[in-house]
Amino acid sequence: MGLVQELITRVQTWLSIREPGAAGQSLETLQAAFRRQYANFRALLTANNNALELMAEMEETMAGGRPFGMTFVRGHSTAVSVNVFKMVQHLLELGGGERYQALVPVCRAITARIEAICERTPPAASGPPVLPMTAIGREHADQVGEKMANLGEVGNRVGLPVPPGFAITAAAAQRFLAANQLQEEINRRLQTLDVDDLEALYQTSAAIQKLIAAAPLPPDLEAAILAAYHQLESQTRPEVLVSLRSSAIGEDTGFASFAGQYRTQLHVAPEFLLQTYKEIVAGKYRSQAIIYRLQRGFRHQDVTMCVGCLAMVEARASGVTYSRSPRDPRSSWLVVSAVTGLAKQVVDGVADAEVYRVDRQPPHPVLRQEHGHATSSRPPDGLPLPGPLIADEIRQLARVAIRLEEHFGSPQDIEWSIDTAGQIILLQSRPLGLFTAPSEDEAPAREEAEAPGPDCLAAGGITASAGAACGPVRVVRSNVDLLQFPAGAVLVVQHPLPEWATLLPRAKAVVSETGQVAAHLATVARELGIPALFRLPAATRLLEDGQEVTVDATGRRVYA
Repeated sequence: MGLVQELITRVQTWLSIREPGAAGQSLETLQAAFRRQYANFRALLTANNNALELMAEMEETMAGGRPFGMTFVRGHSTAVSVNVFKMVQHLLELGGGERYQALVPVCRAITARIEAICERTPPAASGPPVLPMTAIGREHADQVGEKMANLGEVGNRVGLPVPPGFAITAAAAQRFLAANQLQEEINRRLQTLDVDDLEALYQTSAAIQKLIAAAPLPPDLEAAILAAYHQLESQTRPEVLVSLRSSAIGEDTGFASFAGQYRTQLHVAPEFLLQTYKEIVAGKYRSQAIIYRLQRGFRHQDVTMCVGCLAMVEARASGVTYSRSPRDPRSSWLVVSAVTGLAKQVVDGVADAEVYRVDRQPPHPVLRQEHGHATSSRPPDGLPLPGPLIADEIRQLARVAIRLEEHFGSPQDIEWSIDTAGQIILLQSRPLGLFTAPSEDEAPAREEAEAPGPDCLAAGGITASAGAACGPVRVVRSNVDLLQFPAGAVLVVQHPLPEWATLLPRAKAVVSETGQVAAHLATVARELGIPALFRLPAATRLLEDGQEVTVDATGRRVYA
């Protein structure tokens, strides 16, 4: 008791310097003040790390010789400015609002100079409305978006199999919007939008998407898209089903993956091709995409929605491969998540994927295998246990991942399918965001070594995003629950669906009953620094609305 009283006295003294009148207040008031200061300090460190990472990526890009355009410069410059201004705001909170006040006009003046250099209005996109995948490389990123540019690079320069198809370019999207005079109306609606009002955000988002989806395509653009599709038919088969994938400018970069924030539509028949294209373009204004751009420092006018149109793969198995551990850039293993069927099950987190940790060194034995809540730390002889993949397929995926990492010069996040003939078809390769953590990688859950204590409400699962945070529980099962989600709560869900990303800037932490490290929501949580604990059984029943909890995602525990 003497030590506790000494601690309280020290906290009172500390707060009395920074918050006049704090001395003599109740323990609850002091705790609230301490939490507020601690939250500001953590947010300051996060903004500082983000700014440093952005500047390092800009320097690396400038010196590395890889192609980049003004969209990259504008986006990263804006993101740096946003994070530096956040640092100033949190310093003001920590310092009582006076000590660092002189930083505000300096920060605004520097930001204004940067904006003047970058130009406020990006130039209109140029080039043809459609480009075949056989003509696309990384140098076309400003025309077809990074996702399709990377995929074209994989097929045409690396020489690995990708689906046949074409990209509908930034020039096409701008032509479509200009022909219907939509951009001015969209900008008007966004300018009056309060993004903190979730109901207003969803209403505005839905109205803008409906506006775009209902507008007619210019006849010449319609003809160009249909001609490209007929050419794809000649390469594959009549009435081939396609997937339409977002490939926005700025998407799939090292700093901003936009994982799951835009729209993808699978199994599109030719009669729905044109309408689905418009819906993918409209997906730029999904509520989660609007919030994500705001968090990552992207201006709406800097993002143009390009669309990839790829022949559907008849997939026997699919999944995601990380060429390194996302929490250890020097890891000697890679991570393969696989399911039977389509990879959407993995990235949406709705299926229990088989997860293999694979040695990066030949012959690429399996070091560990997980399924559901079971773990095999040492599969016999490094061979996989029964699952969607056989040993040779895992070895092939490992070789592909290392080859792509060497070509692109950084660890890769790779989406793939294995077709019915046994061939690996690559669907996406983007930079893997790497996020260090104090604990050792994705080690097995520690239930066996460490029994849960009396205050532990739940234990197990996997660390989707490292860290710890506390707040009241809010279970979200529907859009109605989503609209009522309060700022500062712990988000508890059954599946880590990408649409829950709208809530991440408001959430202290995320807990999900299913999901993998490769799920889109896990990727976004890591980018935003939100602790996330996935694959925790019965979480929506164990944790009750309003219950104050601490989520230790790194230690895989939820405490009262």
